Amino acid sequence: MLLSTLFLAGAASALISNPAAKPTTNTTATIAISSPLMDPNTTSHSISKRGYRCGRTTYYNTGLGACGYVNNDSQYVVALSPKYFARGKHCGKHIAISRNGGKAVLAKIVDLCPGCPENGVDLSPALFKRLAPLSLGVFNGCWHFQF
Repeated sequence: MLLSTLFLAGAASALISNPAAKPTTNTTATIAISSPLMDPNTTSHSISKRGYRCGRTTYYNTGLGACGYVNNDSQYVVALSPKYFARGKHCGKHIAISRNGGKAVLAKIVDLCPGCPENGVDLSPALFKRLAPLSLGVFNGCWHFQF
């Protein structure tokens, strides 16, 4: 089951500094998202249920991507399908991705995946391993842009 909404960092910080505090609405949940590319002081991010895209999720060997960034396999980076890559419009932005409604992980958009289906994404090996064993090779992942 997918989470409907996550707190922005400020609201999450209030909960972390005061564990007895409770969210003010029933439509909000907090999860931790981690990535080597994000600020370690940031603990959660906003994800809207409407914006989730689910599709074939695979991994690839990184390097020089279509965005012009040189990345390595240990970074949390992704390649998007041509539709969502949108000629580089989203380069450097982030997505949150999860598997089976589990913990979402934040990753940077750095490349185009010309062979990916519309909602599919290609992940760096480290990111894929965070969500599933590499031996699985492919899974149905759900993701959302983080703007």
